[in-house]
Amino acid sequence: MIRRSAVRPVSDSSNPHQLTLWNSHRMILVTGGLGFIGSHTVRALLDHGYPCLVTQHRSTDVPDFLLDHLDAHAVFASVDVTNRSQVLALGDDHPIDGVVHFVGALSADPFRDMRDATAALANVLEAAHTWQVKRVLVASAIGVYGLPRDPRPLNEESFVLLAGNPHSIVAQKKVAEIYAEFVASSLGMECVVLRIAGIYGPRYRGMRTFVSRLAHAVARTQPLDLTGVRFGAGPDDGGDWCYVKDCARGIALLQTAPTLRHRIYNVGSGTVTRNREFAAAVPDSVPGASVAAMKSDDMPPTVAALDIDRLREDTGYMPHFDATTGLLDYVAWLRSGNPY
Repeated sequence: MIRRSAVRPVSDSSNPHQLTLWNSHRMILVTGGLGFIGSHTVRALLDHGYPCLVTQHRSTDVPDFLLDHLDAHAVFASVDVTNRSQVLALGDDHPIDGVVHFVGALSADPFRDMRDATAALANVLEAAHTWQVKRVLVASAIGVYGLPRDPRPLNEESFVLLAGNPHSIVAQKKVAEIYAEFVASSLGMECVVLRIAGIYGPRYRGMRTFVSRLAHAVARTQPLDLTGVRFGAGPDDGGDWCYVKDCARGIALLQTAPTLRHRIYNVGSGTVTRNREFAAAVPDSVPGASVAAMKSDDMPPTVAALDIDRLREDTGYMPHFDATTGLLDYVAWLRSGNPY
């Protein structure tokens, strides 16, 4: 069931970027808005004074930081975004004027993933064109750059290799970038691609990264198990690790900026963070753990950061969290009773 939203005036003097009144004429559709990055992006958009329409399909887990806004500023719609008619119908009940598209597909069947990811993107772009929205943001990932060992920051003009897609999501993101550019050029729509860094923090379920394993070990006072960690488990392995609240704020700024000068933006911390920096934030907090004893896996370390000059120049974005403050905030979230 789709519920209409009420628009109420709000004010938050602690957030200088927040609007003093809710924008009753602009609602942002966030597909996959109950996911890891999506849910934080919804919160960031709400903090900027924009009500959100959030699609939910398989996931029904609404985080506490959105519950207070349920029905007032955040409307949840049970929609399968691979269903064209369901997506188009969203515009019948809501004044949608912006879209952030996160939905991807990940199963054991690559053909199903291809069909679902492509259908979801096509439906969302068609709906956005029908509704004449101002801007569509399409989530991509740092993985489109491959696994560089060059420490120089990757800018949006860096080479993207079409061949060699080790993961379904990376392949989908590359295809999504091509389709978004095609639609933007063909129809004159503002479709903006977000190349998102490695993200960590509350609501990350994967447990595939060093920082997530470390945060859970500290919060639960358990031994640090690095078996099967992706992207390297050694002290000098690292990359552009961005705290999810910073990432979400950057995305919200891109969606709400009056004008944007580019069609592709990197979203990340802009710096390389190595595993030893995360470990140094919680010394002696993990039983039996020693950063010196950590070993690299067989994958070459990803050490390059994203160049975020475009994002900074066009929105004023600056990360608020570093390795220490981000990890400690993450641990505090887990210690407060949240399972992930």
